[in-house]
Amino acid sequence: MSTKYSVSDFNTRKHFFSTSLYNHYRSDTNEQYQNKEGFYFTAPYTDYITHEKVITLKSPVHKAQQVIGDIGVDIPIASLRSAITLPRNFKAYLTLFFNNKAEDSLINILQGSKTALGPYLTMKVDIDEQNAICAHLSILFFLSSVIQNIIIGLVIIFLLNYMYSLLKKYQFQKNHFQLEAFTDSLTGLFNRRIMEKILPRLVKEYQDKKTPVSIIAIDANDFKIINDTYGHGTGDKALIHIANNISHLSRKSDIGLRLGGDEFCIVLPDCPLDKAMRMANRLSIAINQSRFCEHNVQTSITAGCIEVTKNESLNDALKRADHILYQNKKNNKITEQFKKYQ
Repeated sequence: MSTKYSVSDFNTRKHFFSTSLYNHYRSDTNEQYQNKEGFYFTAPYTDYITHEKVITLKSPVHKAQQVIGDIGVDIPIASLRSAITLPRNFKAYLTLFFNNKAEDSLINILQGSKTALGPYLTMKVDIDEQNAICAHLSILFFLSSVIQNIIIGLVIIFLLNYMYSLLKKYQFQKNHFQLEAFTDSLTGLFNRRIMEKILPRLVKEYQDKKTPVSIIAIDANDFKIINDTYGHGTGDKALIHIANNISHLSRKSDIGLRLGGDEFCIVLPDCPLDKAMRMANRLSIAINQSRFCEHNVQTSITAGCIEVTKNESLNDALKRADHILYQNKKNNKITEQFKKYQ
């Protein structure tokens, strides 16, 4: 009997020692409960006083190198349930049993609310030669974990996609605003700001690679006469007409700019002077031979071509192209005569 009971409990229940239950658990009559060397657990049994299922952890008592008895501590099976510290969602899919091999008994320790659903995995941990704790873990636990992970993954993907779309929208807006800042609102060509902020680095890169870069400076002829005769609206259409031809006849790598008023410029990367001159000639012919707007107006341009020299700044190169342009305009020269003024 356990020392947790008072003397009065023993005195009032002396008849217990004459019961069949006591006789069953006597170590001198039942081989399973005979005194043993070392610590060991008994099979689960019903406590006579508390009527709880318990197991006893026993240790032998020695005298003259002989085992003369044992002492033990009762462990209620129910206390094992409170000792299990597992996540609540895990417990719901878990069933634990205390198993005694000799008596082939199974005592329920923990019954999960969802263990009856679907198949389960069986696991066992031996306490000693006779006793073990068995577990049934429902397959639904893994399925629920997988589903939770999938849901979490989908939420993360959704959030990342949402953040990416916001970032992409922000980048688009940023690029749009930057493009607006570098774009002439009337013609759609780049404006002078790109000449100051971006093109110098581009030209420097080509110079470092020893790749030719040419510039065509362009000025509309008699633009003031068009404005005075037809009005500023038609003058704007003349500028758009010139810009459209520049865009249409330029390569994808070429950069067309409106410098202001009726002045234009084309920067041609990887282009020697002779090719730039041919480009200027085609552009001049295309503009001179075409008409625009409801008044069937005809306009023309004068151009000046140069190839940027080694270590020459973009600003200096543009001034040199402007000088050739005004020489051509002064002498009424067409584009085939540009080379004479290089």
